[in-house]
Amino acid sequence: MSEKEPRVLDKVKEISSKLEEEGYRVEVDLTDKRPGEKYYYWEMKGVPIRIEIGPRDLAEEKVLLYRRDVDKKFPVFEKDLVEEIKKQGAELSENLKKNALKKFEGLIKDVKSIEEVKSVVGKGIARANFCSTKRDGEACAEVIEKETGGKIRGTRIDVEEKLIGEGKCIVCGKKANKVVYIAKDY
Repeated sequence: MSEKEPRVLDKVKEISSKLEEEGYRVEVDLTDKRPGEKYYYWEMKGVPIRIEIGPRDLAEEKVLLYRRDVDKKFPVFEKDLVEEIKKQGAELSENLKKNALKKFEGLIKDVKSIEEVKSVVGKGIARANFCSTKRDGEACAEVIEKETGGKIRGTRIDVEEKLIGEGKCIVCGKKANKVVYIAKDY
């Protein structure tokens, strides 16, 4: 590319420097591989946003931006590139967070007994009523660990959870005051 398109290479260096000044980590791929090979290589590396620049883009003062999480390319005017990358980066982070939370919540199953905990903890996370996360609940926590192989991992602080069913601890049957998450170590 560098011998055939020196103007493109100069523009790549200019954009690369500008992005590095903004604090972005930039890798310029000047290998002789075909574009598809380059795209595949950088996707396997986990690069979230890719910029493509060619002679036509240069003439139109545009670049192509590719976002890996949505598998989408779109043109961006060169003058708007830094702001667009900031915007796309924020959207990408939010999208990854949303997808991770959705996957996490898909692993959670409400349980009402130790037997149900046993069937869930090998493949996911059990959500259960629990009498106390303080010292007086330690005996119940030990029963859960001994009988199921799972451990109480904690409670969620980002949402206020309602007790499941009748609201009784799955171990001792006392009135529960917490909803806890139970999972195995890996």
